[in-house]
Amino acid sequence: MPAKPAIQALTGLRFFAALFVALHHFGQLIDYPYWLALLLRHGVAGVTFFFVLSGFVLTYNYYDRFSSGLSGYGDFLWARMARIGPMHLLTHLAITPFTLLVLASNHLVSPTTAAVSWLSNLFLVQAYVPVYGFQIWNTPAWSLCNEAFFYLLLPVLIRGLLVPLGRRQPPLRLATGVYWLGGVVVLATVWVDARLVFWSPPFQLWVFLLGCIAALAYLRPDELKRQRFIDQLKTSRRSREVVLGVSLIAILASVLALPEGSAALNICVAPAFLGLIVAVASGRTCLGALLQTRPLLFLGEASYSLYILHYLPVCLATFLFGANPSAGGAPWWTNTAPTGCALGQVPSLSLLVITVGTSLVCYRWVESPARRWLRAQRQSSSPPVRLGLIQERQVRPMT
Repeated sequence: MPAKPAIQALTGLRFFAALFVALHHFGQLIDYPYWLALLLRHGVAGVTFFFVLSGFVLTYNYYDRFSSGLSGYGDFLWARMARIGPMHLLTHLAITPFTLLVLASNHLVSPTTAAVSWLSNLFLVQAYVPVYGFQIWNTPAWSLCNEAFFYLLLPVLIRGLLVPLGRRQPPLRLATGVYWLGGVVVLATVWVDARLVFWSPPFQLWVFLLGCIAALAYLRPDELKRQRFIDQLKTSRRSREVVLGVSLIAILASVLALPEGSAALNICVAPAFLGLIVAVASGRTCLGALLQTRPLLFLGEASYSLYILHYLPVCLATFLFGANPSAGGAPWWTNTAPTGCALGQVPSLSLLVITVGTSLVCYRWVESPARRWLRAQRQSSSPPVRLGLIQERQVRPMT
């Protein structure tokens, strides 16, 4: 099966999404200007971007493989766990002593709850339990629980949903239906428990599906109904620039206008992220040259490491030096109200830079070697499928 052409511009987008989440959490240390704090308060928007991107890229890479059957399902799951597993295990074990130290002093949860939550985080099932006691370890790993859920479903979604429906309905109509269904589910469940909307994998599935349907339109299999809109994007740079501009404006307006914790965030930003991804993937844009520079490509490749490890220095620094009062309250691991971070602005910014540098080291010496080793342990009985740069270098399906 021939390799898909690489879409390198997506790599730079990955880095900016991971950095957005990291900057959000570093708000516990850094006193941002008002306008930047307003922008960064919706850190979960970066995770929404990764869910949409994950659906797009995984469908792009695996549609041909699973459109005719589920052969290779086990190899697919192993490859995906080899992708996210090593860094997850490293960061989970690294944060364990810190969390146990804090729990010994503040008794936030019972020992039994702590043990169960530790195991649930280790095996990436913590997001199914919408209680804060299950988010006391490496908190960003909740999104990996969602990703694991998406991995389990993707081959079935391709074979049982995208192929048959794509033969009868244009992708735009499919995406519209999924979007409205997702919006109804979000608005209905938020009255029960808002944490279900933000954490639980089944309630994030519609976001992932939007990316899958976009990839379906992008690939344009001959047997499926074609989408003229995607054809226009691929042939007209002006169309791509318009979609890119509208998408960026919609993202910016949503994160600035919506109150923190709003359940409507995903409803507003998910289609905008979809437009951003499709516009960048379809050809040259004004951002393309920047996104494909060598430094941004390397940073994008290491974006998963940055996403999954950045929370550790934030926890340790706020525990030792205090939290920023403008961050919206004291983090759970401190017993005192935030009176200001004694670490200071310049050291906090330096810590952020060090964290980004550490993510590059982890990518080079931990994430990539471990992934290659794990994938080598499972040799498929069928000829290997080349997945191209878009999976391993352009996408970290997550965070």
